[in-house]
Amino acid sequence: MTSGQEHPPPVADALLDAVLGMAGDLSLSDTLKRIVQAAMSVVDARYGALGVLGADGRIEEFVVDGVTDDEAAALGQPPQGKGILGLVVREPHPLRLTDLSQHPDSVGFPPGHPPMRSFLGVPIRVRHEVFGNLYLTEKRGGREFTVDDERHLVALAAAAGVAIENARLFAAVERRARWLRASSDVASLALFGATSDEVMAAVVEHAHQASGAEVTGLVEVEDIGVGRVVFSVDSPPWSSPWQGCSVRLDGDDDVVASELPGAPEGLVQIPVRSVRRQYGSLVMASGSSDWGQTRSDSVSARAFGEQAALAIGLTQARAEHERLALLEERDRIGRDLHDLVIQRLFATGMVLQGAQRLTTNPEVRERVGRAVSELDQTIREVRSTIFALHHASEGGGLRSQVLQEVAAGSSALGFDPTVRFDGPIDSTVADDVREHVVAALREALSNAARHADATQVRVSLSVESDEVVLIVTDNGAGVQSRGRRSGLANLESRAASAGGRFAIEPVSDQHGGTRGTRVTWRAPVDGA
Repeated sequence: MTSGQEHPPPVADALLDAVLGMAGDLSLSDTLKRIVQAAMSVVDARYGALGVLGADGRIEEFVVDGVTDDEAAALGQPPQGKGILGLVVREPHPLRLTDLSQHPDSVGFPPGHPPMRSFLGVPIRVRHEVFGNLYLTEKRGGREFTVDDERHLVALAAAAGVAIENARLFAAVERRARWLRASSDVASLALFGATSDEVMAAVVEHAHQASGAEVTGLVEVEDIGVGRVVFSVDSPPWSSPWQGCSVRLDGDDDVVASELPGAPEGLVQIPVRSVRRQYGSLVMASGSSDWGQTRSDSVSARAFGEQAALAIGLTQARAEHERLALLEERDRIGRDLHDLVIQRLFATGMVLQGAQRLTTNPEVRERVGRAVSELDQTIREVRSTIFALHHASEGGGLRSQVLQEVAAGSSALGFDPTVRFDGPIDSTVADDVREHVVAALREALSNAARHADATQVRVSLSVESDEVVLIVTDNGAGVQSRGRRSGLANLESRAASAGGRFAIEPVSDQHGGTRGTRVTWRAPVDGA
């Protein structure tokens, strides 16, 4: 012996190793497993378990060690806290028994349970509250648990409480860090030009990852007491999609949980709200009733909801600014066209008309007259464009609908028709008449594609006096005298419904022959 100090006894070594081992774990699940193994080592027990208590005082999690996989499978459901285990729950003090079966509170073992006689149970306290209980059975060698075993296990339970608290704090820090990262990612997405829908989708995805929920959705308020899930994401084992479903809201615009598919047990709602506006609510749920990570850290989750609202508001404000900038640019272009282009065209036309009167050459007069007519037509088209620039709407007026219909019909035709507009189309044609115009255009293009064998189609839409006039001209085979004429009947019926007229006629070519068809559909702009 080189020192006067004595070596600590083996049980002290085991206790020290156990405490150091527990302190090295930061994962709560790993810490609980390590505590059970350490307790078995300190008191030399064959079996060990740790029952974690829920808010209602019942065992909600049961960590076991010492049994084989087959024995664990044979045990079935974890114990519910009855019998001896329940006694330690109800009376959180150390309990040491020579034979479990002889105690008055013993209720026996389920089929397949390994035989157990000796028992030692102690509570684990975290900040003066009972977190759970350690249960040790079957001291090796058929011996009984001693007073020293009880004392050592109580000391280990005290150290276990510290280790559990550290693991809890680490888990809370990790959750807060996930929420902070989520807030940063959403803010960056908004700052770098994402759209409102892209930001909303990212909000749901990041909230889902940060919370650990099985399903997460963003609910928008559609009307008083009614909302709709506009974005959602879920993870296995969840199997009840939320996307697009309508839900009932209470007086505070909170989602009534029973309205959501899957009847979630654990539900957390986070308002996505800024100082000026509420954009909706984040709803996160799990099928497990003990899910509650987000509830235990609601401050971070609510801060994320506020940050998400700011990001959504930023994208919507930017979109509105861009829309206003576009409208201002349209106004500028319209002013330039009116002040410069139209005036110059008009002046050029006046000069040409003056020159036309100065010549006696018939051919020159005829050519100048055609040029003047072309200038007049160009002026009308420019004015129509100016009007469209000033009155085009976000949802698309009649012009936009016509262009969309022509684009859709080009695939069947095999080429792009030409389109011409004239007059205040978007502002004067009533909504119900617009529907008839678009349907008539669709029918006329469909007829040209099916029957005309055309290589060119011209579409003209104009407002003349108090009428809207649609003309569709093709260079195809002309009107077919046989076959079904339901399409033409539809055109005529729609014209009559709108108080208008419909005509179809052959088109004469420059040699006097017929090559093509002209469909003319007209109706009062107000549908009267």
